[in-house]
Amino acid sequence: MSLSATYLFFRGANLSRTRDINLGAPVATTVTDPSGAPFVVWRHPATRPLTGFTRISLFESTADSRYDGLAFELKRRFARGFQFIAAYTFSEAVDNKPDQTMVVVGTDDVKGLQNNLDIGGDYARSDLDIRHRFVFSPVYEIGSPIFTKSTIRLGNGREFTVIAHHVSARNKYIQSAELNGKPLKNAWYKNASQHVKTCCLTPPCCAKAT
Repeated sequence: MSLSATYLFFRGANLSRTRDINLGAPVATTVTDPSGAPFVVWRHPATRPLTGFTRISLFESTADSRYDGLAFELKRRFARGFQFIAAYTFSEAVDNKPDQTMVVVGTDDVKGLQNNLDIGGDYARSDLDIRHRFVFSPVYEIGSPIFTKSTIRLGNGREFTVIAHHVSARNKYIQSAELNGKPLKNAWYKNASQHVKTCCLTPPCCAKAT
């Protein structure tokens, strides 16, 4: 078994973005929630600086971004019919809205800056920021059955039970297999959190998970 740790850093500078330059500076506006409690939000004035136009889109390269990530990976080499890779990443992504797809008036305004006159003020948590990510990829190999019954505890009260009827030193090779009622063409399967119901082996063998 091996454990590795990796630090990842990415820095984006002069990234493309779309900026609406026909908006005034946002002003503090008091609104109320459904219960009637007041709170303050920042809104652009309804009147635009150039009243004869709606949105005036400026395509420019003024956006910045940064990504920091610490990744851990645990690997178990194939042994006794089982192997896995487990990976966990703790990361942070910040930017100031590097998005050049803000082109449809009234439907994608959220992609723009909160204050077009203060680009640096929007440098905060990215829309694509995912702080925690865990991936577990196990692989089981189906070999020649030795025992008439074997049980693997999967956690959360679930078990995967393989029952091999009539297995013997002579009758030991698997001719075919089915998983969840469908032919299993490989000598292994991945338990990617799928709900295994039945797995039948030939000569007369069967498996069931609960």
